[in-house]
Amino acid sequence: MAQQELSVEEKIARCIAPIKAEFVVPKDKLERAADEQAAPAPAPPAVEVKPKQSKRQQKKEAKSHKPMCHNFLVGRCNLGDSCRFGHDLEGFVKAKGPDLVGQCPFSSMESCPYGIGCRFLGSHASQDPLQEHAKALARANAAGVQGEGSAATTVQGQEHAGGLELPVASCVQSPLNALDKNVQHLLWKNRYDFTKADDVLRSMGLKITFRAAKAMKTDKGPSKGQQEEPGGQQGKAGAQQGRAGGQQDQGGGQQGKAGPQQGAEQQQQQPEVLQPEVQQEQDPVQKQEHMEQEGAPKEPEVQVGGTVAPAPMECVQGPASAPGEGAQGPAEQDSQCTKKLRLEGGEGKVTSVPLAPGSSAAAATPSASPAQAGSSSATDARNMHVETPLRREEKKVVDFRNKTILAPLTTVGNLPFRRICKQFGADVTVGEMALATNLLQGQASEWALLKRHPSEDIFGVQIAGGFPDSIARTCQLIDETCPAVDFVDINCGCPIDIVCDRGAGSALLLRPRRLEDIARAADRAMSLPLTIKTRKGYYDDADVTHTFVKNIRSWGPIALTLHGRTRQQRYSKLADWDYITRCAEAAAPSKLQLIGNGDVLSFTDWNEHMRISGDGSSSALASCMIGRGALIKPWLFQEIKEQRHIDISASERLDMLKSFSAAGLQHWGSDTRGVETTRKFLLELLSYLHRYIPVGLMEVLPQKLNWRPPTFFGRNDLETLFASDSPADWIRISEMLLGKVPPGFTFTPKHKSNSYSAPANGPAAPPTGAGYEADDVAEG
Repeated sequence: MAQQELSVEEKIARCIAPIKAEFVVPKDKLERAADEQAAPAPAPPAVEVKPKQSKRQQKKEAKSHKPMCHNFLVGRCNLGDSCRFGHDLEGFVKAKGPDLVGQCPFSSMESCPYGIGCRFLGSHASQDPLQEHAKALARANAAGVQGEGSAATTVQGQEHAGGLELPVASCVQSPLNALDKNVQHLLWKNRYDFTKADDVLRSMGLKITFRAAKAMKTDKGPSKGQQEEPGGQQGKAGAQQGRAGGQQDQGGGQQGKAGPQQGAEQQQQQPEVLQPEVQQEQDPVQKQEHMEQEGAPKEPEVQVGGTVAPAPMECVQGPASAPGEGAQGPAEQDSQCTKKLRLEGGEGKVTSVPLAPGSSAAAATPSASPAQAGSSSATDARNMHVETPLRREEKKVVDFRNKTILAPLTTVGNLPFRRICKQFGADVTVGEMALATNLLQGQASEWALLKRHPSEDIFGVQIAGGFPDSIARTCQLIDETCPAVDFVDINCGCPIDIVCDRGAGSALLLRPRRLEDIARAADRAMSLPLTIKTRKGYYDDADVTHTFVKNIRSWGPIALTLHGRTRQQRYSKLADWDYITRCAEAAAPSKLQLIGNGDVLSFTDWNEHMRISGDGSSSALASCMIGRGALIKPWLFQEIKEQRHIDISASERLDMLKSFSAAGLQHWGSDTRGVETTRKFLLELLSYLHRYIPVGLMEVLPQKLNWRPPTFFGRNDLETLFASDSPADWIRISEMLLGKVPPGFTFTPKHKSNSYSAPANGPAAPPTGAGYEADDVAEG
């Protein structure tokens, strides 16, 4: 039976989208197109094969091609010929390519941060001689290219690649949660103070197995040899100090060779030091007095913001020094700031203790010598207010009820896409999944996933890890260094193999006890609210989430997002919303906010899941999280708010892509590298947008996520182009916005549709009629 002869009910039963017959491409036309594609393509032009080079020749050639100096491009390099980077302006302008049409995305700023490297150099109003010289070279290149018959055009004397003009923001807003260089250096050197997280782990009886240096070599989980011994590295440092001055070493307890007798006398005079487990139960004030009486050595000093201060001291008030300003003296710091002492070994901390003008910070530190401390120091310690850890009732709570939530989406859930979703009415946004170990190593590419745009009202970050120590330390790090984060989400549902093989993602469903330890440690290591995102279970017919959902609130998280599929299903079949509802009802007595996730593509899907019956009674769900539905229809949030199907036109979708491209150039840069990065993520977005079927073409509304549409054409050429599933057409769309692609450019979607995941004891099972796609979008 031909596809056109099927009734609407039969099409829906076979998961075929019911599109009106006048918009469906005839079968004979499809056959002719298939024959044309099957015809032998013309032979590609011969490519000159370069002779094979040795490694020494390759290194020599690489050294001869110096990368361009960024400071030279923005007019700030004063090194001249001694600079190790290139200053060949003529070669750079020739290789940069033609300018793009429109104004520079940073035209509202005093100067473009990319200088000559900007692909909108012709629109710069700067009178800098270097930029004027670069513009002259570009005009000369344009004249030469036009003489060869190129399609490039010249607008206002400047070479342009053609295309559409992108919108320009009146004010460029910098993203928040940027990684501080001082923090990054401390992470690189494994010197960041994780006392708070480590104390939580020890109080729970959990081992600290993470070491940044070892994680950089292998990240496949801890081994027996990675167990951290108290004072391991500090003991080595203390041993060297002991050899120089005959003092007792701080971590290992060894005596210096230079003064063995003096060290032995000190060991006899000093009482026995309590073990870390006992120190955690000791009162913080008593511990402070004990440290002062013992004459504990000073904490190591670290340099932050150009000033040297003891590690346990934190400036909690007063203006920060601007970059490039000189370091302030101790008296100036004491008069402008108040100091906070962090007591070691316990969860309590001393809140803002103001220092009198002229007094030094060393007089208030717990590392004072016994002669300086005496009874006055003990009295001051008693008078200090010790802040107890926040109770669960005192923590900030994010209300997710009836809010539209954008799911964390790997690769495609980037900051420019979240800005588009915010314009369409998304209430809560979550950043892309970041690996905890990479964050602890200070990797800039991973920290970029935590950035937040000022337009995002409620923003959360999602982290993935398989062990309590790495998660707890990451939560403390985010809490202390990312001020623009509203909540932290732990990924327990990512189905990707590389994540599950490390014990993270969906693999935590196989170890509920470890999941509990991770949740408890993360909640106690930070003051931010904690949420969890998970699935039904790991294997089919082995659902496990319902067995512990009623206990999650007692672990600390305020919300649980439940994806109605197992890890083995990935994204095939339909999400099990009956199971989600049962879990929501089981979690209701504990006041846990349960958020459903899976296959929401219209406001009717939202209403069906949020209301059990048609009388308007609310379900036990707090809200629904939207993932792939937002990728196919970013305006879905507006549909939910307005409770109507929006028949968006092709021109409106093109304007949306313009806004995305403009936001991408602001985020990734307006130079060639930034343009190509924006193009890459634009193509990834187009690989989902083409699945949208316009409302005016449908026989039955709404469209379902598991429907396979037949080949159809739109109401105009642009709508037909948007419906194409060919990467070549997606590249054409990108060239309309970002100019021509570089020579030899190819694109393959990162999240390709794959077959049903194979069970543990057999071959892969074919997908059923309930769903045909299984996208590795990493929507945990």
